Amino acid sequence: MFLTTMQVIMRLILGGVFLWAGVVKIPDLELFSYTVRAYNLLPEFLILPVTILMPYLECVIGLCLILGFWTHANTLIASGLLIAFTSALGTKIYQGVNMSCGCFGFGTERASMEWVLLQDVLLLSFALVLFWKQKIPFSLDEYWQSLSDRGRDAAPTASFHD
Repeated sequence: MFLTTMQVIMRLILGGVFLWAGVVKIPDLELFSYTVRAYNLLPEFLILPVTILMPYLECVIGLCLILGFWTHANTLIASGLLIAFTSALGTKIYQGVNMSCGCFGFGTERASMEWVLLQDVLLLSFALVLFWKQKIPFSLDEYWQSLSDRGRDAAPTASFHD
């Protein structure tokens, strides 16, 4: 029971963080583009597509994780994004650059980059744990699987006797 509860909590936290991170960026994509550019890690032609797509992708991933919909696929995508975010932050910390990560908007007091890096590593661990779990408790995935199992169990079986 404890592990089930922890799985649900990890999924809700991970989903909530992704959803919130996307929602707060959408109203000011121009400012978000400055942050993406400031990392100086992407070629110029990718800045605009990343700026436009990232907040919406974060929202979709977050909502799907909260609902437990396509959980394995979404935790895999979230893991990839968190690895990219962690790499970008780690690079800037190593270079001695102190800047806003742009994670949760721009009008709030910012946390240190080291603290954000630690949070990203924790979220990555949540995503990896959820990815490797076969059952996703209290989720749409689990609900649909139970419906599928019931339908399969109730299906008539053909019997061929001579």
